[in-house]
Amino acid sequence: MTTDRHVKITDFGIAWIEMSSITQAGTMLGTPAYMSPEQFMGQTVDARTDVYAAGVVLYQLLTGERPFDGNSLTTIMQKVLNTEPLLPSQLSVVSPKALDAVVQRALAKRPEARYSSATAFARAIRAAVAAPAADVPDEDLTIALPGLAETPDALVADVGETLAEACALQWDGDSVEPALHRAVDLLRTLGTSGGPAIAMTGAVGVFLHDGEPILPRVTMPGFRGALRVDYFINDGRLTHLFPTVAERAGSQRIAAQSQRTFGAHDQITLGHEGRDTTGALLPSWKPGKPYGTDMILAIASSLPLDIAPAHNVEPDAAAYFDRLAAEIHRVRLEGAQVTGTALLLHTLPPK
Repeated sequence: MTTDRHVKITDFGIAWIEMSSITQAGTMLGTPAYMSPEQFMGQTVDARTDVYAAGVVLYQLLTGERPFDGNSLTTIMQKVLNTEPLLPSQLSVVSPKALDAVVQRALAKRPEARYSSATAFARAIRAAVAAPAADVPDEDLTIALPGLAETPDALVADVGETLAEACALQWDGDSVEPALHRAVDLLRTLGTSGGPAIAMTGAVGVFLHDGEPILPRVTMPGFRGALRVDYFINDGRLTHLFPTVAERAGSQRIAAQSQRTFGAHDQITLGHEGRDTTGALLPSWKPGKPYGTDMILAIASSLPLDIAPAHNVEPDAAAYFDRLAAEIHRVRLEGAQVTGTALLLHTLPPK
């Protein structure tokens, strides 16, 4: 970059080769340390391949090192295909932990697990840098939406667009987009500043493979109140994680988790397998198809929210968000303090 802020390209790499075949399966071209797994395997490449290369550059800017390096092409290829690099914050004390999950997603082995575009990647970086540090233990890696109540309107818009773009490849816009917009509008109305904190116990960042347990741990905000935790699935459905109603899974009874009041800063861990005192199974969850970007939404209220669903799975998340927004408005008129937080969770096929 020059002093007058003009960018000049000094290495054109393979860009000058005018061959349509360079983007076709069976061809391997590129600078090894910046090549994606699909390039090494000679598969078709697209914009997500460029996101991967940009992720390598971001990793290098944060740590001073490349995520995958070696003395030979074979060594680099083996690392790119089969190993995970250290998180940037583990290599550099000045690298923000909030960027760990962003880099991790950009460097995902499978293209569908990465950001769908450079725009979505850039917005995720801005959102992570703007997000306040969550008050959770170091062993839990989280990324949450920034405090919308204290965020400029432009960044609020970025958050909504980032959610939509990050999910563009996996989400059916006709069924999911209305619910997604309602979820973002709800967070904008609530303001996440000072809201409950969400961490994923035992997860590697915010990535889960099919069959791995979903174990959210929620820390209450600085007031006593009720808690609701919902899991928004990328096909437009929604699962209630807390509270829940009793139901059956085959011959097994699934215990209900009743709404109750928690103290300020209490921690609530959900999803551990086991049985209650009556022998009923405790509710537990694992991700499955369709894979993509899901959202966990936690809302704390100083007065209970009067929502009593008949089932733990809502087939129409948009309609549920409408009911939830109306109930939040009602308790606020009664003087209730209500706040919320969201966490994006990226689900992947089995290992």
